[in-house]
Amino acid sequence: MGITIHYQGKIKSPQLLPQLIEEVRDIAEENKWKYHIFESELPEEGFDKDSFEDELYGITFTPPECEMVDFTFLSSGKLCSVVGKIYFEDEQNDIFIEWNSVKTQYAGPQIHIILVHLLEHIATKYLTDFKVIDEGEYWETRDEKLLGKKFDFLTGILRSMESNLEMIPKKPDEDLVEYIKRIMENVHKNKD
Repeated sequence: MGITIHYQGKIKSPQLLPQLIEEVRDIAEENKWKYHIFESELPEEGFDKDSFEDELYGITFTPPECEMVDFTFLSSGKLCSVVGKIYFEDEQNDIFIEWNSVKTQYAGPQIHIILVHLLEHIATKYLTDFKVIDEGEYWETRDEKLLGKKFDFLTGILRSMESNLEMIPKKPDEDLVEYIKRIMENVHKNKD
């Protein structure tokens, strides 16, 4: 649970990958964000194919209090989630591989805004078939107040849930699903 940006696309050509990596690395270093570079040259023979090889190409970085941001690609040129690749590598072309997601809930609205602008810049310069689903709706609206309200609302829900989990014990005969339902009912009741 938390505000997340989902994105997918494809690099325009294999020759652009080293430049993309260099630009993202420079941004990560300037902001003192940890980063990791995978393979830096896409093979041309596998580019634009439906299947892909085992290697990952590109770069990831991690802003503070944020999930890892992937600009990593399959040999086909499609953006690929590192986590999706690890857990779903046997299911080629699976939605979990081709959609990348980064939760920004704990990083806050400013990091969310920075990432949206960075995604837009990288997509314009290096990517094609780029799609974004922004749970904070900033991608679509550029409305910082709306984004702030969404962060505040969800932060309140998360805090309420945490508080309820600490204050309301699980009954001995209660299964986990029923316990969570009871907690969520209490969260909802307290929200109103």
